[in-house]
This record gives sequence, C-alpha cells and structure tokens, in this order.
Amino acid sequence: MLKHLIFLILFYISLPAWSQNSKEVAGNKHFSLFDYEKAITNYEKAEPLTLNGKRNLRTSYLRQERYADCERLSAQIVTDVAHNSEDIFEYVTILRTNKKYETSNEWMKKYEDLVGNDQRIMADHMNRSRIADLMVDQGNMSVENLGLNSENIEFAPSLYGDKIVFTSTSIIYGQ
Repeated sequence: MLKHLIFLILFYISLPAWSQNSKEVAGNKHFSLFDYEKAITNYEKAEPLTLNGKRNLRTSYLRQERYADCERLSAQIVTDVAHNSEDIFEYVTILRTNKKYETSNEWMKKYEDLVGNDQRIMADHMNRSRIADLMVDQGNMSVENLGLNSENIEFAPSLYGDKIVFTSTSIIYGQ
C-alpha cells in the first residue's frame, strides 16, 4: 500500500512538468510539419522552453512574419550561455528586418569576432559600403508619371513583335 501511495504522489508531482514538456513536443511536431501557427501556440505554453524549442519558436515567428516577437526571442537566445554563432547571425538578420541597423552592426561585429572571416562577413562589409553609396542621391535618374496606367495593377511590359504585352488585373476582350 505504501508503494502505491508513493507512486501516486510522485506521479502527481511530476505531472505538471510532463505536461509542460508535452507542449514543446507538440510544438516540435507542428514545426516539423511546417504548421507554424500551431507550433507557436504550443511553444508559447511550454515553460521552460529548451534552447532548441526557442530556436524553433523563433523560426516559427519569422515564418508568420511576427518580427517583433522574433526579435524579442532572438535577444533571449543570444544571451543564453549555450548560444552559437548562428544564433547571433539570426539575431543580426531580424534586427535588420526591423530596421535596427546600429544594433545589428554591433552584433555583426560580435559574430565576426566569434567566427573570424567567412563569406557572410565579407558580403556584409561589401554591402555596408554599397548601402552608403545608395543612400546618396546621385541625380542620375528621374521618375515621371506618364498617366498611362489605369486603376488596375499592371506590370512587366515586354515587346512582342511590334506590340507591347504586359500583365494586368484588368480583363480586355478583343483586339
């Protein structure tokens, strides 16, 4: 009888922890099926969430275009002692998505200090110099509204023989 009582006590004590872990397991299942909305629902209920669970939640936020949530979680991940260089690079990416360029540059420097000189760092250095050039109006082009467009969505004009063809949401019959 005492054994049964001890078993029941241990079972009920461990039940909340097992239940929380099952939320992460369910989140992992939905994540692997690319059902990011359900993955988010489960991951957000799982406490504590493992580092791998946090990474999957971050990706789920990103796929659902929840960029503020993705940034908040990425900031938590990079402060975890077990984070890796890829976590930092993901944080840099979401910071840039959220137009926080100064902070992203600081974290890119941390990434560079951690991994050395890889292709992403070289591309980042090239892009930074190009961005500065693009931000300056060179005065080489001007844009004018010719009044040719309709209220419909139209794009991709191309020459086809002696005519112009394009894609539009309008329906034109004949001709």
